[in-house]
Amino acid sequence: MFARKSFKNLFILALVTTVLSTLITFKMADVQHTLRYVLVNALDLNRNNCTSVTNCLFSTGEEDYGVFTPDGNISCIETMYVRCAEPATFEPSVYTTYNVAMLSMKRWMKGYIFFNFSTCVYSRCRFQDSRIDQSTHMVVMEISDIDDQYQAISRWPHQLYVATSWEPPPHLNSEIKLDRNYFWNSRFNLTSSYRTDSDIFVPYGMLRFKPIPVDSRPNYFEIANRKTNWVAWFVSNCNTSSKRHLYVQKMKKIIHVDIYGRCGRRCPDTYPQCSESRFSQYRYYLSFENNFCKDYITEKFFKVFRSGMHIIPVVRGAFDYDKYMPEMTYVDTGKFRDAIELAKFLKRLGENPVAYARYLERKSMYEYMNDSSLESLGCQACMYLHTHTLQSKIEDLKKVIVDNQCYAPTDLI
Repeated sequence: MFARKSFKNLFILALVTTVLSTLITFKMADVQHTLRYVLVNALDLNRNNCTSVTNCLFSTGEEDYGVFTPDGNISCIETMYVRCAEPATFEPSVYTTYNVAMLSMKRWMKGYIFFNFSTCVYSRCRFQDSRIDQSTHMVVMEISDIDDQYQAISRWPHQLYVATSWEPPPHLNSEIKLDRNYFWNSRFNLTSSYRTDSDIFVPYGMLRFKPIPVDSRPNYFEIANRKTNWVAWFVSNCNTSSKRHLYVQKMKKIIHVDIYGRCGRRCPDTYPQCSESRFSQYRYYLSFENNFCKDYITEKFFKVFRSGMHIIPVVRGAFDYDKYMPEMTYVDTGKFRDAIELAKFLKRLGENPVAYARYLERKSMYEYMNDSSLESLGCQACMYLHTHTLQSKIEDLKKVIVDNQCYAPTDLI
């Protein structure tokens, strides 16, 4: 009995050994490749403390060698930056027309664009330009370069003064940044900016969920296979607080990066064609912010979501991308120990057309809302006037918008 059992065990062991030997002989490359991806990805997940495997890594196993099939179950999660459905139109309960004025307007700001209320959800507002009188309900002031000339203007108790700026704190040229006793530091009721905790939230951009029917989608696998270049970066400000230029130099040790604009070579095409048609041959576009400041995310990210731009943004900044942006539509440098680790991941992902195609497919379900950027200031101001009655006062504007809002990068060791 014992001899028969031992013989059976030996036979099973020999059979398993034969099968494994055959697999190793004929499929060694596949086995090694799969094991490498599993081990490396496991290490990445542990080292980078990823909150989501799909957000930090691409799938492994059968998908590495499988056939790309469209995903018919892509859904949308609404956030402050992502609109899953069109907003309803509202009829104000009180038929009041509110008057809005703006002071210290930047040269590039056009009042007839920023305060065109005709297309707003709440449209019963009127723009007074810089004229302020007793009929004015709200005064918006651009504070990045505010000076003393406005201190003498008349002000009525019912008026709301709004401090607005889309510059990060290091770029503010106002005395508010330096002096807590400055006249305007305690003269405002509300804030309006890219910050998510602003009273009137006006981001640099938003995304709209616009799913493409499965039978109408392009062949993302073919698009991935046609890519010939790796990384593109269009940049005009070369030395920044985020030290993004140093980060890119480290990336270039592993992956090729073409730099266009004032800090690189001239683009053969004129902008924005340079960033759209020419960049379509690249796998990645660097959407690196110039400062690490709370909630600071600019058009560098959103414009890559224009329709037909099949390129994945690589993001870098203090913004919480995981919280607000759809997963698998970008690669976040914050998920990696340093630029070298990021570059290695970009290479692995780019060399896997099935996994890379999944990113392209996810990203193409969202589009940049052209009407969602800074030009929406007027609409947001009008909505606030129609939906809020409480008036507040900001006692220390410097504390709210400047103090402890930015930090230096920690991954450039």
